Amino acid sequence: IVQVALQYIRERKAKRQIQNVFGRYVSESVVSTIVKGGEEALKLGGQKKDIAVLFVDIRGFTPLSEGLEPERVVEILNRYLEITTQAIFKQKGTVDKFMGDATMALFNAPLDLDDYVFRAVKCGLDMASSSTQMEEEIELRTGTKVGFGIGINCGEVVIGNVGSSKRMEYTAIGSVVNTASRLEGIAKAGAVIISPEIYERLKGRIIAESLGKYQLKGITEPMEVYRVTGVVESD
Repeated sequence: IVQVALQYIRERKAKRQIQNVFGRYVSESVVSTIVKGGEEALKLGGQKKDIAVLFVDIRGFTPLSEGLEPERVVEILNRYLEITTQAIFKQKGTVDKFMGDATMALFNAPLDLDDYVFRAVKCGLDMASSSTQMEEEIELRTGTKVGFGIGINCGEVVIGNVGSSKRMEYTAIGSVVNTASRLEGIAKAGAVIISPEIYERLKGRIIAESLGKYQLKGITEPMEVYRVTGVVESD
């Protein structure tokens, strides 16, 4: 009886640890699935995996924040982050981290996800669409234009819990992540910018236009980038 009780306590502790690590990043349904994996989900280290990475940033936020009271700035920021989080969870993605007024999301990690590249693009379009009303409200009240700039890339990365036993962060590492960040950096307000790899994988399923070649920081050769404006609805 004592052994059974101790085993139960250990399992409960492991589940709480998993919930603490992943509860902030994924939807409740995904957390429940991860919990079933036990302590394996918390091991440090990483694995190589093909995923989609999305970065989103608020264009015009810095000048907006300089002209408002701190409480109002935080209120607006929280509303935007709520929009990004809901869009990510809707497509079963993972919120990797918040970085000021930016968000990084992963699709196909930590759990395998069907059609994850398409889901990432739909997430980006949802973010751009959902933010429109709020952008209009802010411009009406402050005279400042703001909007989401979104960049998406896909490919093989190293993912896992990085850090120490006291402080861990679940994240993705690699050139795919860096390129997604660079794409977000050139995205204008309301634009969803994708890499050639995303375009090739989803050709015929998305509506996109080439913006020509850009010399992205940290990338040797100029890269042709595309702006997505919609998806092709299946019959």
